[in-house]
Amino acid sequence: MIFALIALAVLTTGAVALIRSIDTGAMAMGNLAFKQSALNSSSVGTDAAIGWLDGQTQLMAANPGQLDQDNPAAGYYATAMDALDPTGNSVGTARVQALVDWDRTNCLVNGKNVAPAACIQPSNPVQVGSDTVRYVITRMCSSLGSSFNAVPPNSCATGPMPDAKDSTSKNTGQGYSDYSQSSAPANPYYRIIARTVGARGTVSYTETLVSYPPDPNKS
Repeated sequence: MIFALIALAVLTTGAVALIRSIDTGAMAMGNLAFKQSALNSSSVGTDAAIGWLDGQTQLMAANPGQLDQDNPAAGYYATAMDALDPTGNSVGTARVQALVDWDRTNCLVNGKNVAPAACIQPSNPVQVGSDTVRYVITRMCSSLGSSFNAVPPNSCATGPMPDAKDSTSKNTGQGYSDYSQSSAPANPYYRIIARTVGARGTVSYTETLVSYPPDPNKS
């Protein structure tokens, strides 16, 4: 009888451990599925941001300064905003960086004003099924205004030129545009930060850099 009871206790313990193991595995798979869904939704939000940029670059033929100034209503900012903390990791530290008002609460955190250096407005929401995506676009330039022929010069991070020379000559410390055979300057990079809120409070952040071919009418 004693051995039977011991065996029964061991079997019961093993069954409970097995059930818990299955539950943990199911939760882990569910969390991975939520994460993958949020990442897929982020790509849709990023595509929406790129579509907005495409529209603005087309309008630049009539209005060359279309992307030289901030447009908070569209979640667009014409400077790199080095102090920007899109995930809010600086909250609780001695110095709170510039935050993004993702939830439209004037950058309140847990209902409290954390006094960020700046409160940046994102785009309107992009709904992807049950996921909600908002994005912020920053032009990778040091200041507002034209990225071409500005006085004083506007320092911008730019992509490689289409006519760039072979990479073997890029060890001189010069930028990609120094090797261009084109007279047109390179356009700046644009950084797209997308935040997705999905099922069961899943939150995903993605960052994408895009650039556009140089305008041959600019030199």
